[in-house]
Amino acid sequence: MKLLKRLWPQSLAGQLVVFLLTAIVLAQAIAFIVVTDERRVAVERTTRDQVVARTVDFARLVAESPVDLQNRMMRNASDRRLRFDIADTSLLEHADMDERDEALERRIADELGPLARDVRVVYETDGLNRWFRAKKGDPKSLESKGTGPQGPPRGPALRDFVGLAISINLAPGGASGGRWLNMRTLVRTQPPTFEGLALASVIATAVVLVVIVVFTVRRTTRPLRELAGAAERFGRGEAVAPLAEHGPSDVRQTVVAFNAMQDRLKRFVDDRTRMLAAISHDLRTPITSLRLRAEMVEDAESRDAMLRTLADMQTMVEATLSFAKDEATAEATRTVDLAALLDSLCDDLAAMGKDVTFTESDAKLAMACRPTALGRALRNLIENALNYGASARVAVRREADEAVVEIDDDGPGIAEADRARVFEPFVRLETSRSKQTGGIGLGLSIARTMIHAHGGEIALANRPKSETDGGGLRATVRLPIAKA
Repeated sequence: MKLLKRLWPQSLAGQLVVFLLTAIVLAQAIAFIVVTDERRVAVERTTRDQVVARTVDFARLVAESPVDLQNRMMRNASDRRLRFDIADTSLLEHADMDERDEALERRIADELGPLARDVRVVYETDGLNRWFRAKKGDPKSLESKGTGPQGPPRGPALRDFVGLAISINLAPGGASGGRWLNMRTLVRTQPPTFEGLALASVIATAVVLVVIVVFTVRRTTRPLRELAGAAERFGRGEAVAPLAEHGPSDVRQTVVAFNAMQDRLKRFVDDRTRMLAAISHDLRTPITSLRLRAEMVEDAESRDAMLRTLADMQTMVEATLSFAKDEATAEATRTVDLAALLDSLCDDLAAMGKDVTFTESDAKLAMACRPTALGRALRNLIENALNYGASARVAVRREADEAVVEIDDDGPGIAEADRARVFEPFVRLETSRSKQTGGIGLGLSIARTMIHAHGGEIALANRPKSETDGGGLRATVRLPIAKA
């Protein structure tokens, strides 16, 4: 079952080809069986009619011929599949009457009329008439009489034939009056096979069908492939032009729905971003006014507290404006080396005196992305490790068609119950993250948003403590990369 699932084609064209080929093979097999049976019946009937006609004509000729010519006539009329002889007794006198064809007996008797006093017709069902085999000491054996060719008939396999024996008791009054004209033959029951022709027909039909199906399906599914590519790019936050509406009606309706959805989502995101930017911008004036008023407060302790609060608010506003500005900027998508991007980020932070190390992978990590946005997300994660864990160890490797980035720190980690909440905007975990380290709680939220926009995933986990590792937080980022 697993092998069947592994071999089963995944594309629409492949599955249609399998279904249609199966239908063709079954239809051809059924047609082959029906046609073969009809040919068998037709060949058997034709061969029997020919044998009967030849026997009747020969019986008339023998009845009118002198006795001294009859033995020569028997030899000349006999061949490997039909043999005649004339005797005083019936060939079927001691034969096993496996099958007696009374209808054929009446037909021969009607055609001969007064020339025949008795007619006997017997089939042997074992496929080979025993009278064709030489049997020593058997007076009924044709070979022992020496009146016909020796040995069984050559050519097709004997299993394709059935033995037929006819004995006609000629009426008295003629040259052979009262004697028995005996005829033995093989009647073909299986017509010549044509498996090769049938197989060639199936192969030719299958080849033509595969070509037509592949061409038709590829032409039909081209809009679907374009739709899948556009949806992938749109999911990464790229600007996607409206798709051309062509193809079958069902596909066109899907493309129309996608274009409409893309337009609505873009307008919704743009409106939200503009509103966020407007609110943050408008907050600057009252914050500045409050700062001026706070400066005039005489109590130093109260003044410092108010100024710190206003500074935090100013930082939030500036961070929100920066985020909205980045979202509103339509950055072009380019293919970059993810390892080189991480190396550059780590070098910049190391130049600032930060404890950052980077372990590069030997695998190629080419990725289509918006470098500035993705770089900001990864920098936020590295700075988060530096702020709360004192150091950051960055590593990247390839797994199948994904790039896996791991950022480790030596901090206290995050409780499992808080790992999802920490990605929410403006959320800070006071129990494990000191406010003295700075930040307003947007770093992880922005990082996750940017990573999701590139079709990736981010997860946080605490590393277990060991003799060589004091534990800490590990941020794991998985990003889709180009196939090798």
